Amino acid sequence: MSSVIYEPNPNAPQLPASALEGLDSVIDTINGGRHATAAEVGARLGAVAKRRFDSVFTDLGKLDPAKRKVISERAIEFAQRADNQSIAKQIRFDSMNAAQRADSDGFWFVRELSHILSRTWQEKYPAQTAWDLFGRNEAVPAGAREFIARRTSARGEARIYRAGTNVPVVKVARSEMTFNIRTLVTSTSTDIFEQAAASFGGFDKAAQEMAGAKRILMERANEIFWRGDTNHQLFGMLNYPFTSEMYSATPFVASSSADDMLDALNTAANFPEEQSNTVLRCDSVVMAPRIYNILAQKQRSTASDTTVLEYWIKTNAQGIRNVSKAHELQAAGPGGEDGLFFYRQGPTGPLLTVPQPFAVLPAQQVGFQSVTLMYMTIGSPVMEEPGEQVVVWSPAA
Repeated sequence: MSSVIYEPNPNAPQLPASALEGLDSVIDTINGGRHATAAEVGARLGAVAKRRFDSVFTDLGKLDPAKRKVISERAIEFAQRADNQSIAKQIRFDSMNAAQRADSDGFWFVRELSHILSRTWQEKYPAQTAWDLFGRNEAVPAGAREFIARRTSARGEARIYRAGTNVPVVKVARSEMTFNIRTLVTSTSTDIFEQAAASFGGFDKAAQEMAGAKRILMERANEIFWRGDTNHQLFGMLNYPFTSEMYSATPFVASSSADDMLDALNTAANFPEEQSNTVLRCDSVVMAPRIYNILAQKQRSTASDTTVLEYWIKTNAQGIRNVSKAHELQAAGPGGEDGLFFYRQGPTGPLLTVPQPFAVLPAQQVGFQSVTLMYMTIGSPVMEEPGEQVVVWSPAA
């Protein structure tokens, strides 16, 4: 690196006489015995300040010594008689008397009677519920750009045999579905000066930023697992193809009756089994916090201490015992409705596709700057039997 020193341009045009007259006028105003305010001085010097600096330096250099001496003397006098308030505005608040405590008669400095807690409070963040609720699709290796799921089915009929009639034939059919894989990236950046400051301050800033970057990546993946990303052709739990979607006629709100809400829960829970001739069924449900809280607080009846949720868990025909809540379902519907997601745990239920888990590349040093890149690859969640899942929307409370 190199330092640059300004030198006037000897070929620059001469400073107009009006510029010097403007400077003289400002100085003469102060010489006249009246303090010029900062606004007045700024306004008077504005025209001079707009002139090219190289012109000013060139023309001052061409003045005779007597003229330069006059300007120097006037500048000194201007500085001596400057507005005290303007000078005060330039004093650092962490220096001199400003550094003393107001409650110590000026003896103790500001920080001398302050105690810093040894433990730094950490910001709390929402849970990433998809990572906790659903299993993993581990069949896709890192490096794949997409993956394909294939399904085989047999169709045909059987008849009672009669002489002279044709015997029916059974056919096997195949179908496939393609899922995209996308890469999520982020980074942290610092420099040697910031690293030295963090070391001096006793704060592991790099580790905190690394943890924050991982959380940001995991949060973005969690959001996609729930809602998908249509811009990048990724499905989510709530917009997965062939998953049943229902709108509850009964809102899950405090004003709704317990019986009506129980009917709405049972209708959704029984739907996969009843529509598949008992082939499919769900065994778990996750709810928006508002819906969960209403069901967990509202009594089954005035004569019972059992809540609607407790009663439903004991009596639902599907044997659903696994009930949880997820903030991602709150106001997540097309019209801002709260949601419930009925699903089946296990290999045929929702599985998260993560070909490449969170990874950190070696830090890249460029000059004073150090950049650390992080990434992970994810794909659409897979459901071998999407008919086992039901999305239910309910008007928000």
